[in-house]
Amino acid sequence: MNIAVVGAGISGVTLAYLLSEKKKRGANIEITVFEAEAESGGCIKTIVSDGFMLESGPNGILNSREHVRRILDGGGLLSQTELSSPLTKRRYLEIGGALLKAPQGVWEAIATPILTFQGKLRILKEPFIPPKTDFNGDESVFDFAERRLGSEAAEKLIATLVGGVFAGDAKKLSMSTSFPRLYELEKEHGSLLKGMFARIKGKKSERHARPKDSYKLISTSNGMKGFVDLLENAVTDVSFRYQAPIKSVFKNLDGGYTVTSIGSGVEVAERYDAVALCCNAKAISLIIGNIAPKLSAEFAKISFAPVFMVGFGIDRTAVSHPLDGFGYLVNYVERAAVLGTLFSSTLFKGRAPEGRVMLSVIGVGDGRNDYFLKSDEELSELIFQSVKKPLGITGAPQTVLSFRTENAIPQYYAGHRELINLAEEAMREHRGIYIGGNSLYGISVSDCMKRSLEIAESIESFSARKNQSKTESWQKIR
Repeated sequence: MNIAVVGAGISGVTLAYLLSEKKKRGANIEITVFEAEAESGGCIKTIVSDGFMLESGPNGILNSREHVRRILDGGGLLSQTELSSPLTKRRYLEIGGALLKAPQGVWEAIATPILTFQGKLRILKEPFIPPKTDFNGDESVFDFAERRLGSEAAEKLIATLVGGVFAGDAKKLSMSTSFPRLYELEKEHGSLLKGMFARIKGKKSERHARPKDSYKLISTSNGMKGFVDLLENAVTDVSFRYQAPIKSVFKNLDGGYTVTSIGSGVEVAERYDAVALCCNAKAISLIIGNIAPKLSAEFAKISFAPVFMVGFGIDRTAVSHPLDGFGYLVNYVERAAVLGTLFSSTLFKGRAPEGRVMLSVIGVGDGRNDYFLKSDEELSELIFQSVKKPLGITGAPQTVLSFRTENAIPQYYAGHRELINLAEEAMREHRGIYIGGNSLYGISVSDCMKRSLEIAESIESFSARKNQSKTESWQKIR
């Protein structure tokens, strides 16, 4: 069975790794990975200059997720990663130019000076708020949070968090698809707080059974691109074709697919039994136009948040803040060009030379495309001026690094559930077509890896059925 994997970002490389492991164990599959760029990684890029390291996107991945440990433990890869600092548990919020410790859990939310007495009282009333009874419609993240926790917590805490995760607007994003685990708490328990306490109680024994360091971020000494490379280097007996974008995919009469790629200016058409689309939504829209035109049109409508990542390498003595945490997010109603700042040299070792620090600032975000009209230099300076006050910076940066990504993070607006349903219907109709990446089921590295694991399991079953069908056909002939 021949399989084409389109895209060599974290989703495509993870899928290639999982399929290669299945092939080692006897699966009758051949895998080819097509990548439009000159190297793997997709939106995950890492640059190093003068000893300072900047990531284009995520700085790590949580090792507590079961599927992450399952994927990495299988090939002994987990031992080749590095753990984040224990300080990453502490997070800050910028309110009025000052950094305040962000509450981690209900009781800290009740004690925090970020919320008024009325705001805290409203959170305590949450278990007594009747749950939503009609789950057929879609609800925005902000509306959900306001209904369950009150307008103050929705604005100061939840909407601010959404800016850091999606670089998006909580009033536009779908609750059920953007934060499905929180959404399910109300459905299962009738209350967020009741659901949280129930899960904490149920996970106590699980926590004791897990290794001590199983609730931390992981990365590598070479950053997140190094994490992708770690997976890719573990792949065996798989063909990777770089600078080979896919022009089209057609469905054949025999149920297979003709995949046309472009390499060195030459079009090459090849037959595959299955095609896994692990690229971004815009690329998927173009590729599936001949197979599922309606779905193609819907994928073309997906909006993306633009992101400008800029890293400032600064002498430690020029920053008065202790940088004793993960970083900070800017209050939803106050943010302009800056969404938040990561204390990168606190998160992991080797992100800055000795005696210096690396600050990675997430800028722009959904609805702020006007900032993208500025040059990298103008935007970097604007952002640096914004972070000076909350961090108490007195000196100029010695190194400035940046990434500009116009289509950075897909936005799961209200109605995203209909897109998922349409995509799943298309995948059932066109057996052998799989949609991975971050377009449907989650934007985090962990979400993408989970989807790749699901696709690998499905392809293995599909391959077994095809082999069984061939065997039965030969038996009938004989």
